[in-house]
Amino acid sequence: MSVVLAPFARVLPVHVSSRSIFRISTLGWDGDAVAKRYMELIVLRVEIILKRRKWRVGHLKEFYPRTDRLLGLNCNHGEEIRLLFRSRENSNVFLPFEQVLHTTLHELAHIRISRHNKAFYQLLDELVEECEKLELELLDGGAILYPWQKPGEDAETRARMSTAVLNRLSRGNQTREVCPDFAPGEEEVADADTAGWTCDRCSFRNSPLVIECEMCSEEEVSRAMLASLRQYEQERNGWRCGRCTYINEGDHTQCEMCLSEKYTVVSDNH
Repeated sequence: MSVVLAPFARVLPVHVSSRSIFRISTLGWDGDAVAKRYMELIVLRVEIILKRRKWRVGHLKEFYPRTDRLLGLNCNHGEEIRLLFRSRENSNVFLPFEQVLHTTLHELAHIRISRHNKAFYQLLDELVEECEKLELELLDGGAILYPWQKPGEDAETRARMSTAVLNRLSRGNQTREVCPDFAPGEEEVADADTAGWTCDRCSFRNSPLVIECEMCSEEEVSRAMLASLRQYEQERNGWRCGRCTYINEGDHTQCEMCLSEKYTVVSDNH
């Protein structure tokens, strides 16, 4: 089929020397600088993976589907790959980069296998491991791999990140046989609603997954909200890193992604 950009989309000035990706675009909405940064960091990895496997993608694009559950979509075996960057509750809030990266690898696997069968998940495991090893190579070369990183990081910080990658590789891939094209189902949304946080402005009880009140749009990242988030994540056997937003297993005391300590204390002034 013919791939045509929507009128509001913007083509990024990204040079793809391998011609593995022919078109790249974001939505051009508020916060587009963040979306472009996400896309840049994804392309950094995807270009190399595609070139090594001799795969091609016609159009890699940010999208914002009408359905609340769709996280990514692969059209016609890579002719177009669409990725959700933004929260469905608030389009100005971005999903954790690690989640978007995993969705990207999932959609890349669909270039070769359409159905979610055993062969698909084996290929996805290969891609996850390949991406982890690639990150080690890029870290050694001084590359910036995550939105929270800063240019000129010292050798100790990069060594910690490399150690985190090696730790994940040593445990092996544990891809669950579910469809990451879609967000959690209604039963998980119900669980989230029972935890929640109360808006200081209008007293509406919100889901712990949103940072803006669904009733009055008041943004309130209070200690009560953070406590409810932590309780919810602990109940689901995980916790979110305050530095890089990666969701870790509940029994880990350090973030697997950046090795930050679990639940850094937030000042009352922030």
